Amino acid sequence: MSHPTYVYDLAALATHAAAVRAALPERVELLYAVKANPDPGMLRTLAATVDGFEAASRGELRHLAAVLPDRRVAAFAGPGKTDADLSAALAADVHRVHVESAAELHRLATLARAAGRTVDVLLRVNLPVATPGAVLVMGGQASPFGMDPPEAVRLAADPPEGATWPADSTRRPPPWWRAR
Repeated sequence: MSHPTYVYDLAALATHAAAVRAALPERVELLYAVKANPDPGMLRTLAATVDGFEAASRGELRHLAAVLPDRRVAAFAGPGKTDADLSAALAADVHRVHVESAAELHRLATLARAAGRTVDVLLRVNLPVATPGAVLVMGGQASPFGMDPPEAVRLAADPPEGATWPADSTRRPPPWWRAR
């Protein structure tokens, strides 16, 4: 029986990641999604260049804590998060949580209040964009993968206690967030 073998050129990865970072404006945050490849060597190599890591499960949170114990997770994302997932993100002191619905935002805020803290949130919005020929279209309406624009505007204007917008954003939605 043969076993697959993966060989990574970590020096080339470091060079490529540094080139991507250098090509981006300073204000852009470069995150690496752990689900893309959770190999410990890759994560340690990228840690020197990326601004942070995005986890999408409790397993990824645990893996990052084991591989990079001194590195705070930048973002926790993914549809269908349970209360246990959200609690794990709070316990891991994740920098911000992406939320896909008003219900998820309220659950997260309730858990944050119970933990005696606040949490930065980002609203995942399905913008109404034309996608000719697309098989899976989520734009413009609520789905497990995000909320519709009117719901996002409502939540941005009146977030529940325990949820905050990141310091580099405003409490009001930007002008382009006008519901149609």
